[in-house]
Order: sequence, then C-alpha cells, then structure tokens
Amino acid sequence: MNNISFFVLFEWREIFGKLATTIVKLKKHRAVVLKEKLSQGEGDQDNELVMCTVFGTPINPANVRRSLKGLIKKAAVPKIRFHDLRHTHITLLLAKGVNVKIISEGLGHSNIKITLDN
Repeated sequence: MNNISFFVLFEWREIFGKLATTIVKLKKHRAVVLKEKLSQGEGDQDNELVMCTVFGTPINPANVRRSLKGLIKKAAVPKIRFHDLRHTHITLLLAKGVNVKIISEGLGHSNIKITLDN
C-alpha cells in the first residue's frame, strides 16, 4: 500500500494523544464543508476517515496525487511527493516544541528513535 492509499484510509480513531487535539480543531472553512456535508442528507456515509469525498467515501489516491500536483504547480514551489508532507508536518511540530514522544505515537512509530532518524 503506498503512502497516499494509507493516508486516505486513515481514521480519526487511529490518532492518539495531544496530536488528536491539534488535528481535530476545526477552522472556518472546515465548518463550511461540514455544513455542506450535513445538508447532503441520507446519501452521506458516516465514517471516521480523515480525508474523504463530500459524500464521506474514501478518496481515490490518484485524485490526491493529481490535486497535489496542481497545487504545487499553481504555487510555483519545488516538486514534492505526498509523503514529503508527512516529514514537513513532523518538522513543524518539532519546531513548535511538541514532545517527540507525542509525535512518535501519533505517527505510529514503535519508538522515538524511528521518528528522530527519519
């Protein structure tokens, strides 16, 4: 399973500790999306996916890659892989002073050495 396939099937219940608080915080645009989703009615699938379509179904990994490629081109930034976003996220959390043990647990690493060595 590639990184995108893993991530689009990732569920909220798989996120532990303080990272869950960080990830779950709703921003204004997410509230708008949630309102739209709720207005969809019975056709919506209630699940715990972190990333899903407006209907609550898993996102096709190819669509994620295509969207990321378009965003990178539009932003005129260097080409990156989807997995690079995971490393960027870790770097930003460390820079903010988040405890490496919390980060490691959120990533599913068996110990902090794996987190720090990557």
